[in-house]
Amino acid sequence: MAIIVCPKCEKKHNVNLDTIRENAGSGKNIAARCKSCGHKFPVALDALFARDKEVPAPEPRPAIRRICVTLSKGGVGKTTTSVNLSAGLALAGYKVLLVDTDTQGQSSYILGTKPRAGLTELLTKELSPEECIIGPGKTSGSCPGENPWQA
Repeated sequence: MAIIVCPKCEKKHNVNLDTIRENAGSGKNIAARCKSCGHKFPVALDALFARDKEVPAPEPRPAIRRICVTLSKGGVGKTTTSVNLSAGLALAGYKVLLVDTDTQGQSSYILGTKPRAGLTELLTKELSPEECIIGPGKTSGSCPGENPWQA
């Protein structure tokens, strides 16, 4: 595996070098199309294969577990369960990100924070993830559904 970067949008793409070796001869250039922006750009195979030999394989990362608390009925304790589960996992030493998709943003209220932004600003790319996630530090954070204090 190797990584090529789109020169237009700078999106990183994983490519399987074995598949490329089978379909293209060495010394040739091929064209790649970015899956994100659709830009077509040339890729120098010799440089790609040489870079693959130099780069060691990345160390395996632990699996990410996603837990979703959902129910269409209101008032059944979804936010309370989510906040308490997140707090318990953070206290146990796990890295936790609590994403509140409720438009009322009550998880922020329960955690005692006043968010500057919410999930809407993140999804519309008005703000970066670092600007939307609030939290105490390295092991936990929260992304509120909406900013309930917004006028």
